[in-house]
Amino acid sequence: MKRVLKIIGVIFLLIIAIVLIGGIFTAKKYHFEKSISINAPQSVVWPYIGNLQATTKWMPWMKMDPNIQSGIEGTDGTPGAKYWWKGNDKVGEGNMVINSVNPPQETVIDLHFIKPFDSKAVTRLTAQNEGSATKVTWSMDGTNPYPLNFISKVIFNMDAMLDKDFGTGLNNLKAMCEKQ
Repeated sequence: MKRVLKIIGVIFLLIIAIVLIGGIFTAKKYHFEKSISINAPQSVVWPYIGNLQATTKWMPWMKMDPNIQSGIEGTDGTPGAKYWWKGNDKVGEGNMVINSVNPPQETVIDLHFIKPFDSKAVTRLTAQNEGSATKVTWSMDGTNPYPLNFISKVIFNMDAMLDKDFGTGLNNLKAMCEKQ
């Protein structure tokens, strides 16, 4: 029995060592982006990415809690406007504040997750003309502290989670814009 406990202890220490050493060699800053081509002019797309109320209608997380509490403070669509939410374990708690707006091409949003963990990021929504279509790019930049940088990159595969969620959101946006 002692031998089994010793082996379990050694394995546990090895896992901790891998995470700590891996964190040294894994970038703390991250960047993720995903794009979609929408068969609608920029003038149709802009209202969906230029203000917080419309943005939350196509982002996938707000649909994960039918009882989410949320609100907007300030003048939506302008720097300083804030969307806040409190929801279940799937959506947590946090807020989005418009940092800058460059109609009809870009909205920059400061994102602050409060629960289930404290984290900050900057998201950008850009709309570029592509003939009669519009290319929308949704990006996120942030920092994961050591050793969470290794855990989020390797164990939780943050890129795969963001790819799925951003893909769902952009497809929702595409459907809304092309329906008009």
